[in-house]
Amino acid sequence: MFKDLVVPVTGTPTDADALNLALVLAASEGSHVTVLEIVTLPLPLASPWGLTPDLAMGNVYEKLRAAGAASAAALRQRLAKEPVSSEVVLVESMFAEPSQMAARLALHGDLSVVANALGDNAEADRTRAMVTGLLLESGRPVLTVPPR
Repeated sequence: MFKDLVVPVTGTPTDADALNLALVLAASEGSHVTVLEIVTLPLPLASPWGLTPDLAMGNVYEKLRAAGAASAAALRQRLAKEPVSSEVVLVESMFAEPSQMAARLALHGDLSVVANALGDNAEADRTRAMVTGLLLESGRPVLTVPPR
């Protein structure tokens, strides 16, 4: 029995399918759903003096954080309508890949439910990276959800 389900958001349309399946599983098993909204921040620029902050990067960080917060708020609204225990965790990732960050957080769950886009495009690459990271680094089972 899975008591804690982890659903990392990959930024693809199949995220809705993964979330819907996780909610159905949670309702049938009485599980808790944790949705991970991961904001990937670009690394600071390297210079001869090391990693130095760039004033222009501050604006980029603010925009990415605002987009992540808006997405997390939309997910919270969506989950508020569901009869299962749930939460949305907003995570910033700068020095780690999103899949590595998701794998670290999935250690606290019993099962990861992740979208799996098909094809040969950027969306499919993102979902494959997430699935691979969760499989190899989380030590937990992973349920991949194909489109539709």
